[in-house]
Amino acid sequence: MSGTFSSRTYNFNTLLGRSSFPDYSVKKVVVPRFQRGYSWKKVHVATFWEDVIAFHSRTDKLLDSQTYFLGPIVILIDQSLRSVDFAAASAKECESYTDILNIGDSVPKASRPFIDALMNKLSSERALPVLLSGLRCLKENDFERLSRSVVALVVRHSLIANLNPADLEATLYDTAREIRKLHKKRKRSPEIVNKARALLQKINPTTHQIREGIAELYLDKPTAQYLLREIADKMQSKSKGVTSGRTSIEHIFPRNAAKADWPNAAHLEPYVWHIGNLTLLEPKQNKDVGNKGFADKSNKYPQSELQMTKQVAEKFRAWDEKAITTRAQNMVSYIDQIWTV
Repeated sequence: MSGTFSSRTYNFNTLLGRSSFPDYSVKKVVVPRFQRGYSWKKVHVATFWEDVIAFHSRTDKLLDSQTYFLGPIVILIDQSLRSVDFAAASAKECESYTDILNIGDSVPKASRPFIDALMNKLSSERALPVLLSGLRCLKENDFERLSRSVVALVVRHSLIANLNPADLEATLYDTAREIRKLHKKRKRSPEIVNKARALLQKINPTTHQIREGIAELYLDKPTAQYLLREIADKMQSKSKGVTSGRTSIEHIFPRNAAKADWPNAAHLEPYVWHIGNLTLLEPKQNKDVGNKGFADKSNKYPQSELQMTKQVAEKFRAWDEKAITTRAQNMVSYIDQIWTV
């Protein structure tokens, strides 16, 4: 197929060796902008090679059969070819990549919230290959089903359960290849997406794994905003959804706690960004409660329109480590309802 990537499995020697690479007479290994979302400079290359060498030194001594998973790497035919030239040569593919990254016009409207979550809230660039395959091969409603499932798997597997990221990347990549293979065989879009989702479901964490992971779930601000708003919206009545611009993150145990208001501050400081310590609150009320003690906050929380925040006052009489971990566990039922692979 013109303008697409040809994927094969190679070992290090074949990939980087000069004498045993049959496909191209001249080659260059690059990390395109769309393949890695972070900076890739000499220091990162050096760190990568040190890690590879250390891995093989360790496994050789132990006679271990483990392998070092690299994931997809793009090979350019012309040694002088830059990533931007490669993008021009594969215009259709790269335009689709760009549209996914920027949530452009080719991304169906119903799928955009899921793509936005993956690219901007969860920083999951590893989902790009399967999203590209889906965008190129599936009908709009089936691409929505696929993107919804990918978000659910990333949230459950990578974020909450904190399982092996290599397993997730390999599964997403295998799913991307399967979508293209079935599309080439002229299978119908619903059949393709069903088989793709079945592959994703093979590594979907159990509720037990979610409960284990959420006990140790500490978040950064963008991820916290995404998770909390999704959970809060699920907790609301259908007539009172959560409007993102009208809420902000509230740390129940505050970031700048006064010892007079929080005598157990030393024990709670490690939990500031734990999911059990976070809720949402209207900006004015958030400013009012500020760094106050839990008793004062409990008097203010019932004034919120958000059930998530009201329930803090309803269910807890004190705020300590047990309250934080209990509240986190209480979120698991909502997580299972929202993020279904």
